[in-house]
Amino acid sequence: MTKNIGEILQKARKEKGLGLQAISKRLFIKAHYLESIENNEFYLIPSKPQLLGFIKAYADHLDLDAEELMSSLTEKPEEEVIIPKPESDIDETSTANKLKSQQIFLEIGNQLRDNREKLGISLDDVASYTHINPIHIDAIENGDIDKFSSAAQSRGMIRNYSDFLGMDTSRLLVRFAEALQTKIGIITDEDEVPEPEPVEEVETPDKKPIFKLREIFNLDMAVFGIVGVLIIFFLFWGVGRMMRVQSEIEPVLTPTEVVEAEETESADTSITFTDIIADDETSEDDLENEANDAIPTIQVVSGNSLTINVMTSIRTYLRIIVDGEVEFDGRVIGGTNMAFSAQDSIEVITGNGSAVDIIYNSTQLGPMGIFGEAVHTIYTRDGRYNPTPVPLDD
Repeated sequence: MTKNIGEILQKARKEKGLGLQAISKRLFIKAHYLESIENNEFYLIPSKPQLLGFIKAYADHLDLDAEELMSSLTEKPEEEVIIPKPESDIDETSTANKLKSQQIFLEIGNQLRDNREKLGISLDDVASYTHINPIHIDAIENGDIDKFSSAAQSRGMIRNYSDFLGMDTSRLLVRFAEALQTKIGIITDEDEVPEPEPVEEVETPDKKPIFKLREIFNLDMAVFGIVGVLIIFFLFWGVGRMMRVQSEIEPVLTPTEVVEAEETESADTSITFTDIIADDETSEDDLENEANDAIPTIQVVSGNSLTINVMTSIRTYLRIIVDGEVEFDGRVIGGTNMAFSAQDSIEVITGNGSAVDIIYNSTQLGPMGIFGEAVHTIYTRDGRYNPTPVPLDD
């Protein structure tokens, strides 16, 4: 009856048109365990209690008498007349079976080791990716199956190892089952082991090394990523800062722009030359003597035009008269550079002679006077001179 349990279950399943996968999901039993039961490979079930439980659940699902099926596993076999064999024959047969099974185990281990070495994978790498203890990996490669607690454990590890190396796992498991049956004496030298059915090869993409996220995104990668983001941020910030600073640099103002800027700061920008003189406590003779000492010699301009550049070092008052027309009248800030051209004359009036530098037709003349000195200078093509102040009528 034992030999027919698998056939009875398989026949009942096919009559109902059910698949192993569907029953596996319904009963929460792995499909390969159900397949082992249908093939009467009960030794592939980890333990006898599990075997009995699987058969009972499977039979109940197929509306079969589970007790009758399971009774054949628990009842004692009928006594048979056994012709005793000589002890020497029994020992020789048992020893031969063990040697043959050990050779198959060793053959499986050699195949796994050869493939691993061809791929250049170490035992530590295999243990890391398959989560198999290196001691068990070494036992598999050496054919030492006795180190495992059960056949199911060794079979599962061999399957995982073979899948990781991309080998034909089904053939290795058939050889493993053959070794187990030989070891317990189910298969002898006279029995023929059926060859596994050829499996249609399906083209699959080459397996690539398995990378785990925790090995890629580790603490070092996070630190480098944060530092890289900060560097990029500061680069953009620095470039933007430089552009803003350059845009804030005050350009050289034209006379019109200077007048408009000064009008927003002060409502009264008109200061007469008489007022400047009145505010100055320095004597006229001293100022004239100091100014004449600092005045360089200038060359007479040959041509029909006169050009001067007026540059200020600090905030001061300026009035520029070109050919009798007032071109500029107001206060200017330090760093201002204004250019004027005339046919006859250019008059420059300032309240602080040291704050104004003059370039006369490309000749650097230096400051117009000393600090706090009110200066009125007329520049012509023949040179320059200071007009004599005229007192006001009473």
